[in-house]
Amino acid sequence: MKEKPWPLEEVPVSINLFGDSTKIAQALGLDIELPDVDNTDDAYWDRLHAEGWKPNLRGKVANLGEESGDPDWAMLVELPCCEVWFDLEEGIKFRTRVKNVRPTMEVIYALAPKGIALLDSDGESLVKVSQTAFGYLIPDAGPAFEKAGLVAGPKSAHGEPLWYEPPPR
Repeated sequence: MKEKPWPLEEVPVSINLFGDSTKIAQALGLDIELPDVDNTDDAYWDRLHAEGWKPNLRGKVANLGEESGDPDWAMLVELPCCEVWFDLEEGIKFRTRVKNVRPTMEVIYALAPKGIALLDSDGESLVKVSQTAFGYLIPDAGPAFEKAGLVAGPKSAHGEPLWYEPPPR
């Protein structure tokens, strides 16, 4: 029996939106406070790990990830085109599939008028779009990202984009 490649539209995608996770969550309509992933104070992290950060979210988010026992993740909200997760190390991540990259980007673009920066002070994108599955029979999502209006970011040593991002606006 011949193996079939994954359908391109089903390839998983992660879209990072770097910035103040609490403000992003609130712009998405959630009334929550999230840990500051950019905090460099060891005492802050010691206190956060000792007290826990998930109990304050109980009943306010879609899934605390407690069933899997993962202390670093929580699904904040499930939208028709994506799931929005908080990662204790990286902040806000939109998880989706190639077929939903464009509508997920529309959700992200809609955050800008609510005060969420999509560019840093140097004009660099705070939005990074990446394919999350690779290998034999898994198609490259790059052309689909470009079709969704994204542009390639910096290249790896092998000449492939490390990520895609919105074009300069």
